[in-house]
Amino acid sequence: FFMALFWSAFSFGQSFIADGIYYDITSTSPATVEVGDNTSLNVPFNGPIANIPSMVTNAGTIYTVTSIGEFAFGESGLTSVTIPNSVTSIGDLAFFSCSDLTSVTIGGSVGSIGVYAFAECYSLNSINLEATTAATIPVINHDTFLGVNTSSIKLNIPSNTLPLYVNAGWGIFTINEALSATIVVADNALRIGETSLVTITFSEAVTGFTNADLTIANGTLSALSSSDGGITWTATFTPTAGITDATNVITLDNTGVSDASGNAGTGTTNSNNYTIDTQRPTATIVVADNALRIGETSL
Repeated sequence: FFMALFWSAFSFGQSFIADGIYYDITSTSPATVEVGDNTSLNVPFNGPIANIPSMVTNAGTIYTVTSIGEFAFGESGLTSVTIPNSVTSIGDLAFFSCSDLTSVTIGGSVGSIGVYAFAECYSLNSINLEATTAATIPVINHDTFLGVNTSSIKLNIPSNTLPLYVNAGWGIFTINEALSATIVVADNALRIGETSLVTITFSEAVTGFTNADLTIANGTLSALSSSDGGITWTATFTPTAGITDATNVITLDNTGVSDASGNAGTGTTNSNNYTIDTQRPTATIVVADNALRIGETSL
């Protein structure tokens, strides 16, 4: 009985396993957990891929995963790991000497990465970082990736964030900044007989961009063309006849374009809103009295 009681307290009061990952409870109000030591004799991690969830359930309680603990996966056979946006810190030695680890995705809320967290991860070749502000980009030092040839690792970061990552110490990697684009419909109030210039500007030259990558609301677009090597593209928008619509955008599927290195864009980009009024006015004439006699008139 006492052994069963002890095991219950251990499993549900302090720590538990969910979907093969070991967690330590860090708070009950709010309910939060840390990814614990998955390499101990108690719970050897079977990997090789760890997609850490933002929330886990144990004994009817839903816990938010807020941190990766010290030596959580150290010296394991892990090959790939995805860390969710709910996590705010990665502990010391968390992935130390994961010699088979090749790919890491770190959510946009991780503000700190511990000492030697990815040291001796010799096979690492790709890191995806999602933070977009200086306040959320974790600062690293030479010990974080000790022994790793960082210049050979591709670091994928969101668009328009390169200076922020360099300032935080990530300039030691080969950085690939995500493509970004803007779409401007010059005339945002179109009427009968009018057309508008549409200008699409990318953060760098792209290939593979065609009209098929665009969704056009209530109109058509002429063939796209670029005169500066693929950075700025223009076309003419012609609104559909006979409609009135105050809410319209042109949407770009960024995954359909790539930069010179073959890196595809992500997500979508919308243009500014434009209104369309190409409906001609109509009239009705009603003679109220349709059977008129001597002396009568009609409205």
